[in-house]
Amino acid sequence: MNQSNHQIANWSWKQIWRIKVPHKVSIFVCLLAKEATLTVDNLMSRGMKLCSRCFLCKKTAETFNHLFLHCPYTSHLWRIILNLKGIAWTMPGKITTALSSWEGTCSHAKDRTVF
Repeated sequence: MNQSNHQIANWSWKQIWRIKVPHKVSIFVCLLAKEATLTVDNLMSRGMKLCSRCFLCKKTAETFNHLFLHCPYTSHLWRIILNLKGIAWTMPGKITTALSSWEGTCSHAKDRTVF
């Protein structure tokens, strides 16, 4: 089992459902954690013939980690959101690492709203 699968297996899935967010957001986070969202690299692995460049920045291949964490556009959005919340944070390399690093950050809070 590689490290990504190990992180997913050990991650607290109940955390997604405890936080007050719309149900569709929880489902989307589950898809992100399993790297099952339909990004270009996922569609290409299913046999579709597509250009592998990121739809937003058009600079690198569109992977899960690039599209949701490291693309200049999403990275800028993350900085805005984190600054509004007063959080100083270094973006990890993988989505699963980001999700597991958030574990416990709002589980003891009275207000469990994240988004």
